[in-house]
Amino acid sequence: MSIKDLRPQKELQKKQETTEARAFCFNCRRAKKVCICKMIVPQKNQVRIGILQHPNEKKKAFSTALASHLSLENSFLINSLEFDDQTMLHNELEKFEHNEIGLLFPSKEAKNLEIAPKNLKLLLMIDGTWSEAKKMIQHSETLKTIPQYQLIPKEKSRFVLRKEPDAQFLCTLEAIVYSLRIVENDSKAYEKLLEMLDQMQDFQASFQNENPRHKKHFENKKVMARIKELRKLLYSQNLEGIDFSEWKKELEELEKNLKSLQKNQPK
Repeated sequence: MSIKDLRPQKELQKKQETTEARAFCFNCRRAKKVCICKMIVPQKNQVRIGILQHPNEKKKAFSTALASHLSLENSFLINSLEFDDQTMLHNELEKFEHNEIGLLFPSKEAKNLEIAPKNLKLLLMIDGTWSEAKKMIQHSETLKTIPQYQLIPKEKSRFVLRKEPDAQFLCTLEAIVYSLRIVENDSKAYEKLLEMLDQMQDFQASFQNENPRHKKHFENKKVMARIKELRKLLYSQNLEGIDFSEWKKELEELEKNLKSLQKNQPK
């Protein structure tokens, strides 16, 4: 058998491996290798949850909003920047009286969710950064007419994969869980969703640690953060009578390590 006879078989094998690597789950919208569908825990919720997702959030690999929607049987998710012409949203709003609907958005006019009407039946959640959320409200007169409520967190966020701008900020899944606990008057409900969040994060982190590119990236970030901190201390004008020699020594060592990490960064 000649080498030419072996090539088609090798090319077919390579094609199959590539296909498997690129296989996609259209339910959780992740590569099948990192599919989280087995972690989804179906939950029956009384108050309907509507998730209004900014287009940028759909592009992110890790979406707690989608995981929430897949878990909650009484929910819907709309991905858009403007909602005035969203037929699906208007159909949902028409099912309820005006005072039975609420929008979770911490505006100046927003009331504490804990004093929301007892007959609240639909709670809309915005999935996006603070600036994205403001744009979604600004571009949608429909959303401006809905009574707004704010959630005052009583627990620190357990979402660690993405750094929040403030300690009181929650990921979308956490905001949904804590909001449902308030409006459904059950402080222990939906604990399985929070456990699912922990499991999803552990699963995601395990793949990041396996990937040399991700591992180097996080190592770089950690080193650069410490370098920045040391430089700030060394150049501070408010420190007097302090021996800087140890900090300078550590800074020199870290800068040397950073160059080494960047040099060996996987291409």
